[in-house]
Amino acid sequence: MKPLLDNGTLVTLGLVGVVAAVGAANKAGLYGSRSTGPTDAELRAVGRYTKSANPNEVEYAKEAGYGTGDLAIGKYVYSHYDEDSFAELLDHVREQGMVKTGKGSRALGGNYTGFPHGGPSVQRMMDFLKISKEQASALKAMMDDGKSVSTILREADRLLNGHGVEYIQSHADTMRSQDGLSYVNMGDTYDTTLLYDHKTGRFSVGSWGDIVERQPRRFE
Repeated sequence: MKPLLDNGTLVTLGLVGVVAAVGAANKAGLYGSRSTGPTDAELRAVGRYTKSANPNEVEYAKEAGYGTGDLAIGKYVYSHYDEDSFAELLDHVREQGMVKTGKGSRALGGNYTGFPHGGPSVQRMMDFLKISKEQASALKAMMDDGKSVSTILREADRLLNGHGVEYIQSHADTMRSQDGLSYVNMGDTYDTTLLYDHKTGRFSVGSWGDIVERQPRRFE
């Protein structure tokens, strides 16, 4: 088992069986005590980050009976990671300014923001997607605010008069994480569109056909 952070993107546990093994190891004391666990503010920040970096976790947490709020998602993630892995994730979330900390307190709570997505500039979206400055600025603001990938692509689909949001699978996809491409379907393989690469955690403009051709081993 090796949950880790790859290019700022959360890579989750691969198999339910492994999760069970981790739980058993925790009970056996292999990962140390959790008596000084994270605060609610830290869990909320982790939950909000997870919603942005890996929206599939929301469904898994819901199915497991945790709920879909930020705190619930954070608790779900905490319960499925060993101490070292969760500490690494929490440090990453803190680095993004998503947890407000101060002297005498591990977390003051509440003052965190959505995790921003990397993506094209306003001018690039105007030039390649043929949309207005106001429309491109609105999409960029959603990326900067850390709106969910699906929300941003649905808005792009509306602005571009597309044919819906679709997903191209990667060989590295698992039942709990995605490594492929989400994009607005513009009607042709090589039409320029807005894409989100789940491997890099970034939006881009281009065609999904070109990306697949450049990375055949990833998608064939």
